[in-house]
Amino acid sequence: MKRIILFFTIFTTVFFAACRGNITQEAEHKMNQDVIKNVQKYTTIEWVDSLVNFGTIKMGEKARVHFRFKNTGENPLYLVDVQAGCGCTVVDYTRGAIPPKREGVVTAEFDSNRSDVGDIRKSITVHTNTKGNAMHQLVFTGEVWCCGSGDNVFY
Repeated sequence: MKRIILFFTIFTTVFFAACRGNITQEAEHKMNQDVIKNVQKYTTIEWVDSLVNFGTIKMGEKARVHFRFKNTGENPLYLVDVQAGCGCTVVDYTRGAIPPKREGVVTAEFDSNRSDVGDIRKSITVHTNTKGNAMHQLVFTGEVWCCGSGDNVFY
């Protein structure tokens, strides 16, 4: 019986590793939730960038920002959930296990068509399997100009 259980465990692990590229977001989220529950496998993270300024863009343009991080612990690091603070931002991030001493990135694309002109300050919330604080706040700032004839008009 123990051999059957061991075989099944190894088979499912290999199967999921081989199919990693085809895993649905829901399945990935469930796997990551299981990782979060295992406090023995927590690690540490160092944010190389946690505050980024994209500069100035004209209304209608998009700005892309990157937040780099490093797994500074001894266990694999997982970004379990990454959420933009508003509908004007779409996020992407390094998925799966980030081995110790390796780096990853959270990328955000800000769409000024879905925002006001003027100073911008947006946030992204990242949940990880890290010791101490599992929730991390990333912030990006910038400025959106009105698309007049060179006029910097803010409403």
